[in-house]
Amino acid sequence: MDSTITMQGNEYEIGQLTQEELDRLTNYINQIQNLTVGIDNDLDKIINEEIIAYFNGEISIDECIDYIQNRTEIMVSEKQ
Repeated sequence: MDSTITMQGNEYEIGQLTQEELDRLTNYINQIQNLTVGIDNDLDKIINEEIIAYFNGEISIDECIDYIQNRTEIMVSEKQ
């Protein structure tokens, strides 16, 4: 399935995904959008950078999730 996702008013072509992959990505993005309301700007920047890398085809969805988690853990440990 060839799909497009809208994030922060911008449309991104995400290529061919199974319905399961599309549902997983959509749910993940919705969770991120809900979290960004009250989070630090640094975390918002990390999330946006990795999501854009995914949309640009530079990384897989699993890599995107792993990179966000790893970078967030580093950011939190540095701020403690």
